[in-house]
Amino acid sequence: MSSHNDYNRFVRPHYFSGMMLSAQDLQAEQDYHIGKRQMHNRCLHGCRVACGLGVTLRRKFVYIDPGMALDCHGNEIVVSEPVKMSLPERKRRFFLTLSYLEVETDPIPSPSADGDPHMEVCSRIRESFEMGWSARDPLFAHDWHNGAWAACGKSHPLSLAKFIIRRGQVKLSKSFEERVKANNF
Repeated sequence: MSSHNDYNRFVRPHYFSGMMLSAQDLQAEQDYHIGKRQMHNRCLHGCRVACGLGVTLRRKFVYIDPGMALDCHGNEIVVSEPVKMSLPERKRRFFLTLSYLEVETDPIPSPSADGDPHMEVCSRIRESFEMGWSARDPLFAHDWHNGAWAACGKSHPLSLAKFIIRRGQVKLSKSFEERVKANNF
C-alpha cells in the first residue's frame, strides 16, 4: 500500500538556503500555484460568469460589459473594458463566446543554444481573452447544477449569449440571458 497519492500531480519546489535556482525551478513554482487555483475554480465554482459581462444588442452591434468568468479548465477570464462587436451574418441561432487567451509579451535578448546573439525570448505572459461566434453552444453537453455548468477540465470557450433570428430580426434570447445572470456569484 502506498503512503502517498500517486495520482496527485501537484509538486512544488522545496527551497533551502544556498540552493541554486534555475528557470525550471521558478516555472515549477508558477505551475504549482496556477494548477492549484485552476483546480479550486473547477471544483468549487464550475464554468460560469462570475460577475458583469452583460450583453446588449443595439442595431448591428453587440456590447459586452466588463466582468469576469471561469472557463472549464479553471482559467480566470477578465474583461476589464467594454467590448463592441459587429453581428455576424447568420441564418439561424448563434452564440457569443468568450475564451481564455495567453499572449507572450516583452521580448528580451537571450543567448541561444546555437550561439545566435540576436535571439529574443518573451519575458512575460499577459492573460487576455477572445470573443467569438459559434453556431453551437460550447457548453451544450455540460451538466448544469447549483447555478453553474460542471467544469469538464478542458480549456474551451464558454457562451455568454444566445441570439435567435425571427422574421429576419436578430434577438437576444431572454431565457438564456436569465440563466447566465442567475449563475453569477
